[in-house]
Amino acid sequence: MAKNAFAVKAFLFGVVLFALLIVVLPWWQRVSRVEFSSDLLRPIRSEALLQEIRSSEAKLKLLNVWATWCGPCIEEFPILLQLRQEYQGQGFELIFVSTDMLEELDKVEYFLKEQGLDFVSYIKEESDENFIRAMNPNWSGALPASFLYNQSGELVDFWTGDLTYEEFESKIKAFLN
Repeated sequence: MAKNAFAVKAFLFGVVLFALLIVVLPWWQRVSRVEFSSDLLRPIRSEALLQEIRSSEAKLKLLNVWATWCGPCIEEFPILLQLRQEYQGQGFELIFVSTDMLEELDKVEYFLKEQGLDFVSYIKEESDENFIRAMNPNWSGALPASFLYNQSGELVDFWTGDLTYEEFESKIKAFLN
């Protein structure tokens, strides 16, 4: 009789679990799907990002990976925008990728608008582990992270941590000349 009661309880548990999945799964799929309608911010995966870097005709591309919760990232953001303005005419391209959660899209877009961004930026659309591994296997995932690519799309320099205007400018000039 005890075996019978256990079998009934196990069966009922399975039925309840199945019912929950039927109800919760469609709801979760709607909630977890983020709509992108921004002119400033687009989702991107590492393979698409690397393809964009390779196909860009700019002489030098600086990819900066940042987040709204990262103090040093926020501090260097205006410096990077200033460098973009100064060196864009010489073949320099600046690419921003936010590592914020997709659910924080509004927060990221608000920050970009607050900074006066007038070009498309990206938000990472894959797991941290996959993104880090694809961008540079030697990268620990620390932010801010900066990647310099030459005209062919080859990685020529990489570092983590924030830099001063002069330090960024020195790196840019070394590869533009």
